Amino acid sequence: MPPERYRTLRLHMIGPEPAMARLGYSSKLNTERDFLRRLRDLGRARADSFLRAHRVELGRRGTLDLRSFV
Repeated sequence: MPPERYRTLRLHMIGPEPAMARLGYSSKLNTERDFLRRLRDLGRARADSFLRAHRVELGRRGTLDLRSFV
């Protein structure tokens, strides 16, 4: 496809909270309210951190380098 047909994409990724790495596979089945609230709070804190770091870039340029995944 010719380059002029490509669309400009502004990709972003909010990476996982480091605490998630300590969770075992059984956590996927955990439906306890306190556990789910903890996940929600971790996600919100991670999103807030991302927005503080990248707010000025949103809508202007992407913050995700896809080449880092190759």
